[in-house]
Parts: sequence; structure tokens; C-alpha cells
Amino acid sequence: PLLALAIIESFGFITLFAVCDLLAFVIVMLAIAMHSCYGKKAGEMPPLSLRTLFEKTTIPLGIIGMCPTFAFAGIATFITLFAQQLGLLPYAAYYFFVSAFVILISRPFVGRAFDRINADILIYPSVILMAVGLMKLAMAETGADILWSGVLIGLGNGTLFSCLQSLVIRNAPLGRTGAASSTFFILFDIGSALGSFCLGIVAQETSYVVMYFVTAFVA
Repeated sequence: PLLALAIIESFGFITLFAVCDLLAFVIVMLAIAMHSCYGKKAGEMPPLSLRTLFEKTTIPLGIIGMCPTFAFAGIATFITLFAQQLGLLPYAAYYFFVSAFVILISRPFVGRAFDRINADILIYPSVILMAVGLMKLAMAETGADILWSGVLIGLGNGTLFSCLQSLVIRNAPLGRTGAASSTFFILFDIGSALGSFCLGIVAQETSYVVMYFVTAFVA
């Protein structure tokens, strides 16, 4: 998002979409190259069905993950418009940098903690941090408020999804880790899509402030 906003401001949306197309092409080429180098001959595949495509044991964790993803969609979709309304547009880009930086530096510590203590001890505080960060964003009046919300949401969101993904893999039946991961991320994407749609309606009918308080409640 940080680079996207910079590209839009300097060159416009057409250039942004061209860059996205180029990156998508590079990803496809890299995927083909990786398959050629590391791909192994697959065994006999079971027939396609909902049972083979989805892992039912992952659904509860996926539904838990949908709530913060629903809330985070309000940030990814509307924070630029919200910051512009406040006259703090540059801070929307800085928000994503700060949030990503906090996630990056916290991941190693979260991973070690997850291996040593009960996951609940990490998950519940991370949900609280994310909710507090969203309320901080809803009440933002300065650029510092937006950046501090990025710190709280980044730490909460990064910790939560690291824990949920690890639990998905840990609890998946033998040989079903791929299906478990795909099930989790399908629900993740559903939460994001629903969040963008529903929160857009809330913002249109009320305000961005009300919308972010709603996301804090959902998270």
C-alpha cells in the first residue's frame, strides 16, 4: 500500500495497474520456474469434491480469523479516504509502513512465544490490541494518532494471524496441511470481501469514525 499510494500520487492509476500487471507476470514466471526446479511427480490425486478441497477441522479457526479480517478491510479500503478527510493524507501511506515494520520485528518473538506458551495467552491480547488500535484510529485527530494506531493494529493483527496460521497447520490431519491452509485463506478472503462491502455501506450511511468503531467491535 505504501508504494501504491506513492505511485498513484506521482503517476496515476493507469501506471499503478501497469505495475501490478508486470508484477503478476513476474510471479507467474517465477512459479513456472520453481515448478520446473522443485516440482515432484504427483501421485494419484483423489477426485475433486468439497471434501478434498476443504478441510473441515480448519473451519472454526477460519471463522475466528474472518472477524479481524473483516475489520482490517476497513483499513485497507478506506484509510486513505479517512486520512484525506482529516487533512492528513500523507500519514495514510506512513500508516502501512509503520504497521508492516511492527509486524516484521514482532514475528520472531511471537514465533518463539507460541512454541513455549499456550496460544490463548497470545491470541486474546492480540485481539484486544487490534480493537484498541481501531478505536484509536476512529478518534484520530493528528498524524501521530494514525501512526500509533498502526503500531497497535500491526502488533495485534500480526500476532493474531501468526498464531491462527500455526494452529491451522498444527491441527491439520496428516497429509491435509495444504487443504487446511487453503480453507483458512478462503475464509480470510471472504472476511475481507464482506468487510469492504459492508463497511462501505456503514461509512456511506454514517461516517468513517462510526465505521472504525464498528470494526473495533467486530475485531
